[in-house]
Parts: sequence; structure tokens; C-alpha cells
Amino acid sequence: LIMDLTASAHSQPTIANLTHHAYWNLDGHDFGSVFPTHKLQIHPLTDSLMYTKPVTAKGRIVEPPTKTDPQLDFSMMRKMVTSEGSNVKLDHNFVLSYSHPESLPEALMAPKATLQSMRSRVRMKVFTNQVGLQVYTGNSMDKKAVEKWKGKGNTCYEQHGAICLEPQAWPDAVNMETK
Repeated sequence: LIMDLTASAHSQPTIANLTHHAYWNLDGHDFGSVFPTHKLQIHPLTDSLMYTKPVTAKGRIVEPPTKTDPQLDFSMMRKMVTSEGSNVKLDHNFVLSYSHPESLPEALMAPKATLQSMRSRVRMKVFTNQVGLQVYTGNSMDKKAVEKWKGKGNTCYEQHGAICLEPQAWPDAVNMETK
């Protein structure tokens, strides 16, 4: 599957931060929560995996997760749970690079993230030329809201029933300084 998103402005410069918001459950659309069966790895181009604060906090680059919040360190393939066994509820933009690569082929040579199901053994790799990767685990999909929107086969998707991996610029990117 290839998604190629482009934008152009004909009359004046325009700010655009395009992404897709596809939900993925590698065990099937009606399997249930991704937390018990899925593993995630984020491959940064920087020397350490960093992230921006959740979207609600107006993106601010913070120290590497290993220093501030080890549960957000996905530099190695691992389940999305804490050391105590609770779910890591994600709505974070991980820093892949501080600037766009010189060329698209250079950017697409190596995956920026890998999602894998231990149950189905299906693996998905994300390649992108974007500087950030928004990772969202459906935290705000409560039962009342979910019943309103039905998906494939009339399925009501439960909270944490899928994960979004959204390559994009950083949240609030137009107001952020770059290094």
C-alpha cells in the first residue's frame, strides 16, 4: 500500500501539514485491542528517540523518553505496555529527523517505524520523508462514541482496537523553531 499525499497552492504560499488517519489492527478489523498482541518500533534518524508533547500541549520537543518517560521509548521492538503491565496510551508525535532529507530516495531507504502482530505474524513497515510520526492508540474512543460509527462488516471498533501511525510534520510546526 502506498499513500502519496501532495498539496499545491496556485496564488500564494500556503502552509500544509498533510497526513492520513488510517487505523491499523494487524490481527483483523474485528479482533479487539491491539495492546496484547502488537509490538511497535520507531526508527529515528536522530541519535536518540525524542517526541513532542501530546497534541493538546502544543508540540514542544522534550528530552529523549529514556530520560523523561521510559514507557515512551520505542527504539527497540516492544509491546505497548509499561513495566507494570498497563497499556501505554499514545497520542504523541515522535521526532524522526530535525529536517527533511535532501532527497526522497534517501528518506525512503529505511523504515521509520515497524508494527508487528505476534498473533498473526503480520508486519507493517512505515517509510516516509516526514520529520515526525504521530502515534495514536484510540484513547478517546469511548463506548458511546464508538456505537455511532460502524466500520467494516458493521463492526463497532472498541477503544484501543487499532493504532494510527501518521507521518507528518510536528504538531504546531509553523510556530516551532528548527535546529
